[in-house]
Amino acid sequence: RGFFHAEIIPYGTKLLVGNTIVDGRTGEQTQAPWENDTAMAAVDDIVVTCGSAATCSGWTQDSGSWRCVWTTQTGSTIGQINTWHLHGSRVVGTGAQASFISLGSIKSAPSLINIRTGKYTRIGEDPGSLRSRPVYYRASDGIAVVDTNSEVTLLDPSGAVIERFTGRDADAVATDDGPPPTLEELRAFLRDGRASWTSGKAGRSARNCEDVVFSPTADVPPRTLPRINTVQTNAFLCSFQPSSMRASANGAAMVLEIKEWREHSVYVLDLEGSRDVTPPALKDATNLTWAFDDLLIVVTWEGVVAFTPRSS
Repeated sequence: RGFFHAEIIPYGTKLLVGNTIVDGRTGEQTQAPWENDTAMAAVDDIVVTCGSAATCSGWTQDSGSWRCVWTTQTGSTIGQINTWHLHGSRVVGTGAQASFISLGSIKSAPSLINIRTGKYTRIGEDPGSLRSRPVYYRASDGIAVVDTNSEVTLLDPSGAVIERFTGRDADAVATDDGPPPTLEELRAFLRDGRASWTSGKAGRSARNCEDVVFSPTADVPPRTLPRINTVQTNAFLCSFQPSSMRASANGAAMVLEIKEWREHSVYVLDLEGSRDVTPPALKDATNLTWAFDDLLIVVTWEGVVAFTPRSS
């Protein structure tokens, strides 16, 4: 598969990109044994791959040789990315409870696949249409599902229901900085908007649907994002749905990824100067992977590219 549509999956000293294994020290590339499947996640010694035939598999490496340990029939693994807040990963839970998130599709529910056993558990019912599709949040220890009536369901990594409650009616989105939230932190965010685990949250201005305001968790004033055409595409819905968003703790800078239908854009924003300062080579990059706070690895049509601030 082409690099441009592949995830970048760290695996020991290697990077897995589609069906290619990249040596992290030399950059040497070798063909992976999963042929036309794509590497989607890695936990401990298990690599999860998925293919176009709606199947996912678990692979492990013993003494240098790869072997498949399970294969599971799934629905779509691609899904509607704007209905998920994945916080940079499709893995939820740890150890024997770790599961891979299969995103589902417009008309089919997502699912959880146990990474050790391949056991498949569907999350809720099929939504039937995009308008009735819930919004999903990944936590380190579970999943939060918010339906169109703001009813929240908290699930553990196996898909079992922990709690149900009525959430707040707002579309603010938390940034993806640092580790993912716990279910306890997500519960507070979905009830009263407190994003204590990360640098802040962003959403449409209360005054209009054209401005997006970033509110830092730190005790600093809110910032209004520069007017960017792609950010404004959902203005008629008064909804802000970035695919990923990271910001500095002082609210001075932000990296924003937007996916709208077939459009995909990445922006580097100076929030103090209200400017778009995106490097041309980053504009159309996909599959953003933050190796460190100051090292961003992306996929472009030219291959795998790394970016770092000039001051690093």
